[in-house]
Amino acid sequence: MGPASAAPELRLTAKALGEVFERHPSDVVPTAYAASLQRLGFLPLEGFLRGVIDLVFEQDGRYYVVDYKSNHLGASPADYAAGALTEAMAHHHYFLQYHLYVVAVHRYLEARLPGYDYDAHFGGVFYLFVRGMAKARGDNAGVFADRPARALVLALAGLFAGAVDEEAWR
Repeated sequence: MGPASAAPELRLTAKALGEVFERHPSDVVPTAYAASLQRLGFLPLEGFLRGVIDLVFEQDGRYYVVDYKSNHLGASPADYAAGALTEAMAHHHYFLQYHLYVVAVHRYLEARLPGYDYDAHFGGVFYLFVRGMAKARGDNAGVFADRPARALVLALAGLFAGAVDEEAWR
């Protein structure tokens, strides 16, 4: 028998991950975040990722991801304002975390919900920084929210599934 043809390596790398975020910019995720992903120090992944989503809920036919954070960002209300939350989200790689969660929920709903469509059925993500939440400060105090674009979610899902090129992710 002749030598077996080598299949392309299908591994998740920091470079590939950063490139997906670079190709799919967001109004919520800072542009520089893609470069910070490319600098992550991890071995190329092959196999399973593990994690725990705090809460997934459905309201009016739309599904949402919620994650509670107890980070102490400071003592004043300004320490939990939108800019401070964005900085904490980037510093702790919560942007990456919630995108992983969204892909997981997307894939779950795609497999289990008849007629599932991301745009129609996925509502968004809420990161609740509980130390900054207080009714007196307003409904959005300490709350980071996003609804990643369909194209980014599909690109990440394809990358995680081992697709070699982005055309295969659609």
